[in-house]
Amino acid sequence: MDDYIEERVGASYRRGLQYVGGYLYFDDSGITFDSAISNTIDIGVIRIEYRDIVGLDTYRMLGLRNTGLIVHTADGGLHRIVVNKRSRIIEFVNSKISPHPG
Repeated sequence: MDDYIEERVGASYRRGLQYVGGYLYFDDSGITFDSAISNTIDIGVIRIEYRDIVGLDTYRMLGLRNTGLIVHTADGGLHRIVVNKRSRIIEFVNSKISPHPG
């Protein structure tokens, strides 16, 4: 399994119908998405703590590319992220998720 702690991975975050390019940063407690400076849309920084993740799903970006990842959080949130090497990232995140009751 790849270890992504302290790694920066290129990714796009889906906000509505638009994808915003940026980077995922992984640390011991969670994932941070930071949009790239060159974007015309600034969505700021999005933080997802591992302890808040209740599930992961996959999807095809625009119905074509098999690179989509949906992160489900305990508050009912859905974070749609497009990233290469998706299966490796899923394996890593699953290793960081603590079991959730019920």
